[in-house]
Amino acid sequence: MSELHQLRKVNLNLLPVLRELLRYASVTQAAKALNLSQSSVSGSLRSLREHFDDELLATAGRQTVLTALARQLVQPVDEALNAVQSALLHRPFDPHHANVRFVIATADYAGIILAPGFAHRFEGQYPGLSVQITQGSLGSFADLEAGSIDLLLSEEEVTDRALRELDKDPSLFARQRLWVDEIVGIASVDIEPPSSIEDYLERPHAVFQIAPGFDDRIESPVLQQFDRPKHDRVIVPDFHLLPITVARSRCIAVVPESLARCYASVLPLTLFEVPYTLPTVCMELIWMARDTKAPQHRWLRDTISAIVGETDFLQD
Repeated sequence: MSELHQLRKVNLNLLPVLRELLRYASVTQAAKALNLSQSSVSGSLRSLREHFDDELLATAGRQTVLTALARQLVQPVDEALNAVQSALLHRPFDPHHANVRFVIATADYAGIILAPGFAHRFEGQYPGLSVQITQGSLGSFADLEAGSIDLLLSEEEVTDRALRELDKDPSLFARQRLWVDEIVGIASVDIEPPSSIEDYLERPHAVFQIAPGFDDRIESPVLQQFDRPKHDRVIVPDFHLLPITVARSRCIAVVPESLARCYASVLPLTLFEVPYTLPTVCMELIWMARDTKAPQHRWLRDTISAIVGETDFLQD
């Protein structure tokens, strides 16, 4: 007979009674702890004695003591009930006492918002919490499904395209817009910003390319209306390299305004209006719809929303 089949014959309602009997070695005190009558606990003790073929509680003079078998049961019974309570009883997520590492994949420039925000919030408040921020990619959607990451931050346009190319069911994923970025130009303070579209196209450019097939998606569709291309001098795989490159060269670049405003506070950069209309960048959170109601996951999303709301260079 299998162990599982044997377990089905056991009255698991006896487990809480057994734990209190092992804890107090007393029917009276166990009944009081369980808020049950002494006769009810005595009946359960009889069933337990029959099951284990052991007295469990034995008389030693005027005292009641645990038998040798009962002493062996104390730890495994306690661990079993703790495991059942953890699995079946709802407990609110308490970030002050939780010991959790969150993993978030994101478009690289969103890290300038998340990393300082989490560091500030976790310090002194949530000693057991940490966050790991990784580079988002097409593989992040599979990571979400597998549960190896908790959240993905991405541009809405990139998300839409990725879901189509990966043939993913959109209903499996929940999405929440976080902020909208204008696209602005950046240049070193040592050079004059371009004064016209002709001037703009003639300047050397530093350009961001996330991956083959996703290159220069911000400007290329719009620039097709002009007769000549711009001069892409430096192409980099990381948005953060654009402000650094521009600050130390004569290249210009276009970046999300939040990134530009952040780096302009620490680098010799000037922001300028691009001489033609560019679409905005809409950043969003993506997660598995199955996790929407999970308290821990909801706390994480709410925390990110609060961090975004408190970030100075995202304010109008």
